[in-house]
Amino acid sequence: MSLLTWGLLFGIGLNSAVGVELSRRVILPNPTTDTGANSLELCWGFNDTHVEVQLSYPTLGWLTMGLSPNGGMDQSDVLFGYVNDTTNEVVIQDRFLTADMESMKIVLSLDKVQNWQMVSGSKNDTYTVLRAVRKIKACDNMDRSFTNLEQAVIYSYHSKLPDSPTGKIRKHSQRGQTTVNFLRATPIPDPDIANEITKTLEFRIDNVNFRRHKTCELPSIFFASETTPFLAN
Repeated sequence: MSLLTWGLLFGIGLNSAVGVELSRRVILPNPTTDTGANSLELCWGFNDTHVEVQLSYPTLGWLTMGLSPNGGMDQSDVLFGYVNDTTNEVVIQDRFLTADMESMKIVLSLDKVQNWQMVSGSKNDTYTVLRAVRKIKACDNMDRSFTNLEQAVIYSYHSKLPDSPTGKIRKHSQRGQTTVNFLRATPIPDPDIANEITKTLEFRIDNVNFRRHKTCELPSIFFASETTPFLAN
């Protein structure tokens, strides 16, 4: 069962003001594991004006997704959010990240204009799922536009919540980066291996005494296609 299906079962709202269908999905590399366990999922969809995303991360604290100019943290346009444990309030914020690696000063500041809008959010014992929508084009100088190109995307999360929507944010416990084309015309389909055919060819060389030879060359074979005969030397 995918995390999107999990979200449906747990009542994640699916209707937004702009009516965007989440038809794209990628599993984000998780730096804590090289298996399928505790995977991070990014789903999204778009129309002529807006992009809507759904983040499913293995945390009960805060989580982020950001558009980066180069895959680094500095100058990244960040979607930040969490679900409050006490009130069940879903917090979605538009933030901008600056990072000076020499001084190790990292600032995740609130944008004056909040362009990410909350659609829904929920969490269970292990995962938090957030859904939000924003215009495709940058709305101010603290935003980055979505483009029909592979864009650098950063993401992170922490197991603890901020004390308040404007309170101190603890440094991420896990982070990663990847590339995503949010405006690709059609989703990349999963490979279809149902009709793949495996064939085995066996070659025998009889009555050859290899002890008389210092070297032995085995036949080389080239397979071109189903309709092209192979060549053997």
